[in-house]
Amino acid sequence: MADTVRGPQQQIYGLRILATSDIHAHVMPYDYAADRPLEAVGLARLTTLIRRARAEVANSITLDNGDFIEGSPLGELTAIGGQLPKGRHHPVVAAMNAVEYDAVGLGNHEFGYGVAFLERALEDAVFPVLSSNIARRLGATPWEDEFFTTPTLMLERLLINDAGRSALLKIGVLSLLPQQVETWERKHLAGRLKTRDEVGAAAAWAADLRRRGADIVVALCHSGIGGESAGLQPDNAAVQVARLGDIDVVIAGHTHRLFPGTGIRPTDEIDPAEGKICGKPAVEPGFRGSHLGIIDLDLLFRDGRWTVRSSQSRLEPVALRDSAGQFVARFGVDREVEHSVASCHANTVDYVRRPIGRADRALNSFFAPLLPVPMMDLIHAAQLSWLATVANAAGLSHLPRVSAASPFKFGGLAGPCNFTRIAAGDFLLRHIHDLYPFPNSIRAVRVTGAQMRDWLERAVSQYRQVVPGTGDQPLLHAEARPYDFDTVAGLSYDVDLSARARHAPDGSLVSPDARRIRNLRFQGAAVAASQEFLLVTNNFRAGGGGNYPELPTDSMIADPLALCTTVLRHFVESGANLGLGPQCDWRLTGVPLGTALWFDTHVDAAEHLHEALPLQVEVVGPAPPRFLRCRVVF
Repeated sequence: MADTVRGPQQQIYGLRILATSDIHAHVMPYDYAADRPLEAVGLARLTTLIRRARAEVANSITLDNGDFIEGSPLGELTAIGGQLPKGRHHPVVAAMNAVEYDAVGLGNHEFGYGVAFLERALEDAVFPVLSSNIARRLGATPWEDEFFTTPTLMLERLLINDAGRSALLKIGVLSLLPQQVETWERKHLAGRLKTRDEVGAAAAWAADLRRRGADIVVALCHSGIGGESAGLQPDNAAVQVARLGDIDVVIAGHTHRLFPGTGIRPTDEIDPAEGKICGKPAVEPGFRGSHLGIIDLDLLFRDGRWTVRSSQSRLEPVALRDSAGQFVARFGVDREVEHSVASCHANTVDYVRRPIGRADRALNSFFAPLLPVPMMDLIHAAQLSWLATVANAAGLSHLPRVSAASPFKFGGLAGPCNFTRIAAGDFLLRHIHDLYPFPNSIRAVRVTGAQMRDWLERAVSQYRQVVPGTGDQPLLHAEARPYDFDTVAGLSYDVDLSARARHAPDGSLVSPDARRIRNLRFQGAAVAASQEFLLVTNNFRAGGGGNYPELPTDSMIADPLALCTTVLRHFVESGANLGLGPQCDWRLTGVPLGTALWFDTHVDAAEHLHEALPLQVEVVGPAPPRFLRCRVVF
């Protein structure tokens, strides 16, 4: 390859870059939490699209942007015990082998089951695995690091154009993950791995790839599309990486957004319509295998140099909604990928159907933004039970204990099926994943009253400000994310919807002097700014995930390592009463009498209106694509 002539002058060549990201162990199109097929996700279905997209062009590469090991019951069942025995292949790695990736980057969730587990799982990978900013030991420069895995890759492709001419292209690939992984996974990484700043590492390695002859450089950037000017955390670094002169293409991820698309606000540097960041082609292909990112480059070779003459970025979904709002798959399942995980998939389905307790009442998220709901009582009670044990072991039982958690599934951008729905009766293991769909670890942290107030101000930024004297108004911002709406048990507080929000829905600080949290109290007494609490939350949130205030590492309590789902499961299996009384004490205030606020919820909510009492909730009617619109009248 290296001696191949670089082609005639001024010839145009095409290169297609196919990108996946945030698969999160969703190989088969199946919802283990609901125990039913799911048309709109799954690497097995996405692979059929990948193969078709490859066949359409003469030249292509296929890349994955990380977070593939952890995130579904399939991944969790594989990792029970924290070890992958010799001779047993990791099902997700086996599936990705069948896809024939040219390179795969590491995401932060690759480390959720420990470094040794990841190393063992990757032994079976036939694809190159990259990470440019994580190392076993940091040297004076990135090139002197003791690499955890290959930092960069040089792909060589003999491109063929429409005229049948060929030319050699060298494609440099680097891979970045959020530096916050050291906080999020500190129990696994402390003393084992260290990270470099994403942007600094990208600049160094992109320049190195250029020195080694790369004609174009692709950044696998497991980071969201935001900017430091908006006050966002470092896990939104895709714009900063795109600014680097040596970077030509950016594959974003981590935040599960769709780019190009309407869900990301345009700025001078971000063009969601054209799919460009800083004028460079970029994609962020959702999560769980919902979309394939496709970047088509027109490359010009002239005077010994390759340049990107033009580009087109787009997303291809694996499913579309029909006239009734139901997802209909566009592609069948790839049989090779299906075969690679068949036995593990069957075992996982059996696993999640196991009864582990009884629920005395229905648990759902239909009215989660309106008032405290029983499903959140269960999560908070389980976390507080765990925290009591940890506090005793750490000699901190004298500190008041509080719990923070979100109703992770409440429609929104994730669609009308994105709700928790657990009927009274047998509580199955799959219901744990319905309540808590993310693979987070549990954390105990010392916090002050001032920090808790700031925490809650970030949480209530999902609400719109009420405008007096107008008709029906939306309760929530269109871009509100249920997994960023933390409620706190152990404290009582009011949410004043007449006040401006301190934060935008994405967490950026927009009104530093604004306050919505009123009457913040602990056991009836006003919370002092310096008052100390012991907070139980998850590792992602404790590290500033979701653009929450990042808590200092030295405030975290040494605790037994456990997934939040494991804590929930043990609580249920212990025979705890799942008809718990209220754990939270918060309410919406500041709404003028007679004002109606509307929100979209699950269609089944019409049969559960009594659960919203004492609030007055009524049905308005259907809302696209398949929501039920309700209003609450104050």
